[in-house]
Amino acid sequence: EVDLTNENDEDLDEKQINYDHVNAIFIPRRDFRDSHSSHWQSRFLGFSNADSIVRQLRQQLLAIDRPHIEQCQTQRAWLTHASRIWDLITKSSQWADFSRLLT
Repeated sequence: EVDLTNENDEDLDEKQINYDHVNAIFIPRRDFRDSHSSHWQSRFLGFSNADSIVRQLRQQLLAIDRPHIEQCQTQRAWLTHASRIWDLITKSSQWADFSRLLT
């Protein structure tokens, strides 16, 4: 395993880099100028196509554990909470500044 923060000028090709803890998905840039709507710039030779990469990313995002709501909430209770939040937003100074910028 290589410490990538090490500033030595050692050749990294001679060492084995451990990517087990890297959690990244690289998606190629989409070229919207092309007439085909599903055209992706294919720069990832030897890797899956972009559609399968996006599908894999979507599956991983949807598989993330979400916190469960502990109590069942009625529409009336939700509307009450939403109304309180909206009141807090409209009374904030940032909202007033934003409104001034829009006018």
